[in-house]
Amino acid sequence: MVQLVIYPSFHYYPPNNLKTWHLKYTKLITFVVLPLMLGQLVMGTMQAASFELLHIIKLICILTTWLITFAVFVPLHNKIDKTEETQQVTKALVNKNWLRTGLWSLIFVLSLVEHL
Repeated sequence: MVQLVIYPSFHYYPPNNLKTWHLKYTKLITFVVLPLMLGQLVMGTMQAASFELLHIIKLICILTTWLITFAVFVPLHNKIDKTEETQQVTKALVNKNWLRTGLWSLIFVLSLVEHL
């Protein structure tokens, strides 16, 4: 949803309107995303304690999404609030988020595989 709907929709806001909405959006989306990411991290860590290769790979993917989120996406979101060049930032959000989308999809597939 974020990759295909939310981030692309940012292109349709004039910069001042985007800044107003973005402040609300980031607070609201945190209530949805943070518990999911925390739960995934806790479960992934607990599973990786089994030292099974599949679980370790999943945990590496989870940790990578956290690293990318805080190293790349938090700064990009902060730029939206500080710059008039929002088109460039929103384009970067969409383009760079394919990596996280791919990682989360891989984590999902690995989760399915472990139950086969």
